Amino acid sequence: MKPGDYLLCYRTRLSRWVGVREVTGEPFFDGAPIWSSRVSRAGLASGSSSRCAPSMGVPVLDMRGELTVFQDLDNPNRWQGPFRDSPTRWKAADGEAVLRALHEAQANPVARPLGQRSPAQSRSGPLQNAAQRLSPKPSGDSGPPKS
Repeated sequence: MKPGDYLLCYRTRLSRWVGVREVTGEPFFDGAPIWSSRVSRAGLASGSSSRCAPSMGVPVLDMRGELTVFQDLDNPNRWQGPFRDSPTRWKAADGEAVLRALHEAQANPVARPLGQRSPAQSRSGPLQNAAQRLSPKPSGDSGPPKS
């Protein structure tokens, strides 16, 4: 990853896009604890960011017709791989579609039920997410949605 790339934040279990961050520096090693049981092996400087509350996130299944990761599946129920295998470079058109959807979610928020999860699974906090990489910045784009 390099400066100018975007990290698209995806919330597992909810299957929603919840944010975007722009990479502002080179990767580095960081031994600081990130959870009580783990130490971060790598760090990444990121700047301008935008995020949605999970209840306002963009459901990925609503984007089936736009994202190429849903095309040519041998089983229509096996679409999660590209979302959980991270970080992964995505096609520019897919990344731009997610950026547009996040812009729209911020401009016109829609509350969506979080489902029948326990409060511990639904609350905000350290996101269990996959960061998808889009490089370079899409042409004509003014950056990630503003928060």
